Amino acid sequence: SSCVGSSEGRCRLERNSVASHKMAKSRPRVGCWFAAAALLSAGGLHDGRRFCLPATGGACSSSRGVRLHLAPWALSSAPAASQQMPAVGLGSSACVVVATAALALGSLWRPPLATAAPARQRLRRLANVPACAAGQARLTYFAGWGLAEQTRWLMAAIGIDWEQVALRTFEEFDVLRSSGKLLLNQLPLLEIDGLDLVQSQAMMRYVSRRGGLAGQSPAEEAAVDMLCEGVKDARGPIVSFAFAPEQELAAAALPGQVRRSLVRFEELLGRRADLHLVASGLTAADVLLGELLHEVLAIQADCLADFPRLRHLHGEVVALPGVRSYLQSTKRYPLPLGDVAQRYVANVGDVLGWNR
Repeated sequence: SSCVGSSEGRCRLERNSVASHKMAKSRPRVGCWFAAAALLSAGGLHDGRRFCLPATGGACSSSRGVRLHLAPWALSSAPAASQQMPAVGLGSSACVVVATAALALGSLWRPPLATAAPARQRLRRLANVPACAAGQARLTYFAGWGLAEQTRWLMAAIGIDWEQVALRTFEEFDVLRSSGKLLLNQLPLLEIDGLDLVQSQAMMRYVSRRGGLAGQSPAEEAAVDMLCEGVKDARGPIVSFAFAPEQELAAAALPGQVRRSLVRFEELLGRRADLHLVASGLTAADVLLGELLHEVLAIQADCLADFPRLRHLHGEVVALPGVRSYLQSTKRYPLPLGDVAQRYVANVGDVLGWNR
């Protein structure tokens, strides 16, 4: 609601409450008390709310639906033109005194202790979450492949350098959640270009558009999105591999689990002479398919024996300068087998609080 200076020589207090839609029959001092109470309920200056003084003659607002009109004369019970509500009035001198006193008291008011304590704790937590430097990307996740690996490959492919943060404890995760950076309170988190991106597919779409790997037309962008979703579905056994109770059995079952997807991607690559998934050439879909193939080959070295086009695409993607550098760097986590898998699973449990 808004507060508008009165040209009728009245001081009116209007409240957007059904319970207040009764005609006020009080003396000026009662109206002054009601005005002070309303201003205090609106919070005074401590949270930035405003009210009108007689000299303003303009509009101001209160987010709690309280409107105070100050003008030179005394009592008025005329309904407001805009809201058709009853009002109480008082003289301008009394109004100014009351408003000033209420404002001063309101600026000193603080939330109850039960509300203020969590707020102070949250501020302390926020102080422990450093901001991402301008022009720098930061990827926060567990200490392993998981749902962040595809974004790592895409950033490497288009030449985005990033700071890699691997959470170690539930307390670190809790601080991050309290910071407000995690829209859905889930990992991974990519901080880039002043944005806090979550949900792995959304992160990859942003990175691919930023690097020109999203397709060259709306139709191609849609095709790339569909293909990336297909790669994500096929990648399920890779994400869960570290958590398999019997990794040897999981490795033996992997070719059968992904074969249907590999057959289809082999067919799709055969539709184009350049062996890419869309007509304009290399896109995020090719890079992510290359990542899937690389992980599958690491688990079962002969699983692409029947797929020459997929082997060709895999070779092209891992030969990209950025991807090749990434695979040789310390940012690349090792294959989650044996002790490596156990440490990764323990890390996930520690961060999510499963092991508490």
